[in-house]
Amino acid sequence: MVHKYLKKTLKLIFRYSSLLFFALAIYIVWGQVKKLGLKNILESIFSIPLSSIIWAAIVVIIGYLALSLYDFLALKYIKKNMAPLRVMAASMSGFAVSNNVGHAYISGAAVRYDFYSSWGLTGGDILKMIGFSTLTYVLGVGFLLDISLLVAPATDIPGEVLSPKLLYGGGAIMTIAFLIYWFAVIVPKRTLRIKKVVLPAPSKTMTITQIALGAVDMLLVAIVCYIVMQHSIKLNFVHFLSIFMIAQFIGLSTQVPGGIGVFEGIFLYLLPPEMEDTGGVMASLIVFRIMYYFIPLAVAGLSILAYQSRPIREMIFGADNPVKDKNGEEVL
Repeated sequence: MVHKYLKKTLKLIFRYSSLLFFALAIYIVWGQVKKLGLKNILESIFSIPLSSIIWAAIVVIIGYLALSLYDFLALKYIKKNMAPLRVMAASMSGFAVSNNVGHAYISGAAVRYDFYSSWGLTGGDILKMIGFSTLTYVLGVGFLLDISLLVAPATDIPGEVLSPKLLYGGGAIMTIAFLIYWFAVIVPKRTLRIKKVVLPAPSKTMTITQIALGAVDMLLVAIVCYIVMQHSIKLNFVHFLSIFMIAQFIGLSTQVPGGIGVFEGIFLYLLPPEMEDTGGVMASLIVFRIMYYFIPLAVAGLSILAYQSRPIREMIFGADNPVKDKNGEEVL
């Protein structure tokens, strides 16, 4: 009885913890906005060099093209083929939505199912793809986070903010987790479970590819942020990456949609005061959020709406080919 009550309590805490983290983050960010003044922040936004905006936009495009590789790799894993344009449309739209909405496993799945079910993949195939892509993302983020935690104590993150022992401890835990995962990959016929999806463990080559793809994806995200922020901070990219990855990880862990507010609050908290123009950093974080999250979401929304029109869909992607049973009914 006590165990059941405790389990129910923990579920409630976990469910509403994102609201608490969001409220705390907004409190931190709003405190900075009040301190700096909205006028100063707007002036800082317009002071970002146009060249930085252009370069950041180019990297955003490259980043979202790289995101499509998640689904190409997942299709290879389940031994299926599909026209590249279809894969790119489904993958980039799915990621644009999940990056902003939160609960990426669910929100991204809904978008991908809408696309892929019309193009010959069963529900089981799609679930395996989503599980595999989630694993790819986790491996890449985990790898970069591990490096960041081990490098961070040597950077300019103040010891009173995050102690070196805490950072090294986190890095050690991540390293152990990777070793355990590699054991699952090396041992023959091992399976992995993500939510309710059971996946055969990928090969060693596939796993290395997953880690590389996930890490490159997160590096591109960090580069976008660094490009628009570099005129406001005095950190080199290695130091910046450590702070970015820690803030990104905490933001994603809270399940707040897109980590909005949480990422910004943690980033501002970790940044050494003597190495920042706070108004410029705040402005850069706003521009980063608009460029990498909001604009792709708007584009994805238009793409999804256009996709709902069968004539438009078939004009761009060709005729639908849903899976059917022997009676001619579509298989879900």
